Amino acid sequence: MKSFDTTSLPFKLSQKGETFTFQNGDILWNQNNKASFMVVVSTGVLKLQRQWPGGGQTILGLLNRGSIIGEEAINSDSVRTSTCTAIVSGKGFRIPQKDITSLLQEKEIALSLIELSNKRLRQTLKRMEELLDGPVEARLASTLLRLGEQLGIFDGRGIFIPIRLTRGELAEFIGCRAETTTRLMTKWKRSNLVDTKREGIVIQNLERLKQIATPSK
Repeated sequence: MKSFDTTSLPFKLSQKGETFTFQNGDILWNQNNKASFMVVVSTGVLKLQRQWPGGGQTILGLLNRGSIIGEEAINSDSVRTSTCTAIVSGKGFRIPQKDITSLLQEKEIALSLIELSNKRLRQTLKRMEELLDGPVEARLASTLLRLGEQLGIFDGRGIFIPIRLTRGELAEFIGCRAETTTRLMTKWKRSNLVDTKREGIVIQNLERLKQIATPSK
């Protein structure tokens, strides 16, 4: 397993953590659980999902190698703001709260974790804005582009996103019904814009997808 850059925050945090493994479908924590540890992802992919009072839920993002999650544990009385579930099996480092407290004595690490927390808040607010603005087609295109940038692998077919997402999960990314994502993905597949495989999604026409993601006002 390739190690992190020794100057990076993930490396510094992982030195205080204990290695653990997770399997597809494992729940690392539920929303409103006490935040008692942080995680640095080494391999695999985790999903952050927010449940809303009205019963709906939204996927806030996917976390892969080098991601730091669970920063709520910086504060001893905090609770989880979302549920964390594995969607690709992998490994990570779990940093318990007692070690987080000692890490916060290092000014550079403390400032980095505060910035991480602020960045996560900005990302969440941006996701909420996306759910309220623009046509569904543009939101789905933006989601696929973001996943392609984060997880994509260039191959002979285009940009391959090596994760299996159900139509329901795609719908949770963009705030719509699963039937809508099914209709759009079927339409785009017929147009050779994207292709769906058992092992993931292929973006076949990147430029066209970018055009759909940024419709003219």
